[in-house]
Amino acid sequence: MIAFLRGRVFTVAESWLELDVAGIGFRVWVPERVARQVTPGSELFLYIYHHMRADGQELFGFADEADRAWFERLLRISGIGPKLALQVVSAADRGAFAAAVSQGDASFLAGLPGIGKKTAARLLLELRDWAEAEAGRTGWCAPARAPAGGVPAAAMDDQALLRDVVEALTALGYHEKQAWETARGVLQEHRGLCLEDALRMCLQALDRAQMRR
Repeated sequence: MIAFLRGRVFTVAESWLELDVAGIGFRVWVPERVARQVTPGSELFLYIYHHMRADGQELFGFADEADRAWFERLLRISGIGPKLALQVVSAADRGAFAAAVSQGDASFLAGLPGIGKKTAARLLLELRDWAEAEAGRTGWCAPARAPAGGVPAAAMDDQALLRDVVEALTALGYHEKQAWETARGVLQEHRGLCLEDALRMCLQALDRAQMRR
């Protein structure tokens, strides 16, 4: 398993480069900002994610070890493979991405290449812990949280929160009428929820309803 490479840049393309390491050429997929910053003949060190497949192997390289960790965390999300994860890392600043997750900003996430509403909702649900750890590591300030976690609903328009929850549920495949009824019930019963917690509680309520059938 290759963990890092140091060598001389041989060829540079938009999203990959070839690195000459002691006379052996490695093709490495990299974020576009890395490709833009190097030129043939320059020395380069990359942290590597070595992707193993049944039909071959691919290398993904990052100038920052934290970007590699971010990339690896994205790969744990259902439906996100290495090429899509690389597009996200290329398109977004890591701090801005973490802030969007922390704040429940589904529209920011859905605007990234290859990330639709359904995947954005999944990112909000599954990356909260990563976003908080990133906040602690980089020092950017996460928004104030209600006891249950996230952005307090009091700071948001109730109808806007309701619409966001319904939109996320329908993006996950639930019928719109069922989404509206569930979201209204959860938000009426539980005050001060953030988008992430409201969505999580709605999914739990829908699961319980499904089990009773």
